[in-house]
Amino acid sequence: MSVFFLPLLLAVFLLASCGKKKKNNTILTESGDALKIEVKKSSTDLPSITHYGTAENGEVCVLFGYGFNDQSFCNRLLAKLSSVYGLESDGGRILPLVFPDDLKGRIGNLYNEIDKRNIIGIVMLGAPEHTNAILAGLQDDYEGKLPYPVFSLFPQDDILGQEATCDFVLEYEHKSEEEILEEQIVQEVNSADEDAIIRFITFIFNLDTPLEADSSLHPIVQGIVGNRKVSRYIDSETGIQSVNHFIIEKKSGGN
Repeated sequence: MSVFFLPLLLAVFLLASCGKKKKNNTILTESGDALKIEVKKSSTDLPSITHYGTAENGEVCVLFGYGFNDQSFCNRLLAKLSSVYGLESDGGRILPLVFPDDLKGRIGNLYNEIDKRNIIGIVMLGAPEHTNAILAGLQDDYEGKLPYPVFSLFPQDDILGQEATCDFVLEYEHKSEEEILEEQIVQEVNSADEDAIIRFITFIFNLDTPLEADSSLHPIVQGIVGNRKVSRYIDSETGIQSVNHFIIEKKSGGN
């Protein structure tokens, strides 16, 4: 075999090996299985995380509100998140706040909990009433625009206030009879939604540029959610589509 042929063969082998490597979007493991983030093609893709850092690199606040503050759910979700990002109590990057206990019974205390921290994003689950007023106060501190994303998933707060103070709002579709029930409709999260919540949090850690409230927002939210259909909310009276308010379909037989 020619002495010149060996280096050429080696180079071809290395190129072929590199070409077979796929982008690794594995973020969490559950019961020994890798949980991958699969996001449809959109203007903002999810890059692989190469390091996770500490609280000094910025924290994501996860607010557990109505329908999400059950101890078993909180423990289960935080166990997954802590294995990757660590919790704030251990110097990690997840700041969990469970309403009402961690906020001394008042959502107004949310301001004090996050005001002096290096927050890089907020994910609110079942946001309680008047949460939008706290976010508006934070916005005032930054001349009307927070320097980090705020995602509101299945809120119980005033929906117009949520739209005005969050990058986007995602809630379950409602039947007409549900619209006239009491204001608080307790949500029951299933495993598919649980995985989606983790992907929304992961998305913030990977986000390099601010989200724009335009047509690109819908495919981004749909991509993070996955197979469940996400639609833009349409006001029943005006027929106007919301730019940052989305509806996720319920599974038959429940959420």
